[in-house]
Amino acid sequence: MKGLFEKFAAENKGVFRIGSVSCLNEDVICSKEKMTKFPTVRVYPPFPAPTFELDLSGDNFDTKKLKQQAGKFYQDKSIEITSNNHKTFVEEDPAVPKVLLFTNAKKGTPFVYKALSYNFEKTLQFGLIREAEDALASKYKIKKYPALLVLKADAKPIKFEGKEF
Repeated sequence: MKGLFEKFAAENKGVFRIGSVSCLNEDVICSKEKMTKFPTVRVYPPFPAPTFELDLSGDNFDTKKLKQQAGKFYQDKSIEITSNNHKTFVEEDPAVPKVLLFTNAKKGTPFVYKALSYNFEKTLQFGLIREAEDALASKYKIKKYPALLVLKADAKPIKFEGKEF
């Protein structure tokens, strides 16, 4: 189990604040937090949402479940871009680079993109363009999904060409 927690913490560094407490060494903290089962994973979402614990009994725990549960509380700061609001999005705040994700997902925002939009809210603007927006895909020469572009004022769009997203 310890290995799963360490892997989750390493994979999500900078996305979630993750800590661990040994109740053998820090019994005051565990007492104050009313920890009665070990191990316990407690999620502290932003106020006013209450804390909650994940069920670790048997084989119920996996890192995908933890990420899904904790990720529900991440605010999505990206904007859904259509042909109707594209020009406004691109031209507003020209000094701020724009990041465009072209996705074939019918709904929702990928978790990593949601986290990036939240963490870089002050320095970048994030837009999400669905596959149905053919005119925008054509404008940016997008043929394969997902695709990621960065737009800067008075410069050609920069397309992410990495192997993994």
